[in-house]
Amino acid sequence: MKAIIILLLISMSSASMAQNLELDAFFIKHRHHPNTIAMALPGWLVKFGLNASEAKEDVDEYRPLLRGLNNIRLLVMEEKNYASQKEINRLITSVRKRRYVDLLSVKEGTTSVHILVKEKKTKKRDLIRHVMILVAEEDELVLLTLNGRWKKELLQKALKNGNIDFLGGVVDGHRSTETTAVAQL
Repeated sequence: MKAIIILLLISMSSASMAQNLELDAFFIKHRHHPNTIAMALPGWLVKFGLNASEAKEDVDEYRPLLRGLNNIRLLVMEEKNYASQKEINRLITSVRKRRYVDLLSVKEGTTSVHILVKEKKTKKRDLIRHVMILVAEEDELVLLTLNGRWKKELLQKALKNGNIDFLGGVVDGHRSTETTAVAQL
């Protein structure tokens, strides 16, 4: 009986992961390449795994952000990036058409980093519903999508306090990379 309930929960959470046809097609096309990791995890499984971890102090600082998590999808291409620059540009254009906005877009040499978010405005507050993080290099690609419900203020606070560091290369408030577009939360 427990197995049936777990399978039902996993299938329900997997069905809710569809966000964008172009994004789904990108995952499907590239998940079977050699040296590629592709996974989709429901939020409850991620929370369970982190709660079971021995590093409770590290998890506690991210706990408010974890509460709103519904699911995660991850695609990692190691040793070779099988996606062409044209495919990457088409993916970014497609999610922007779906009302994603750039939180951060950085390009340095052949490396590009894109962080896009999709908001949902309610009567009481603005919520972040989707986050897409894409890091593309000549020989690697990481695509991470997070779906959930986060208060915009919570994300702003985490960014301001430095709990989330999207740019490891920030030194004395100056970025070592060329920022091509930044949208304020």
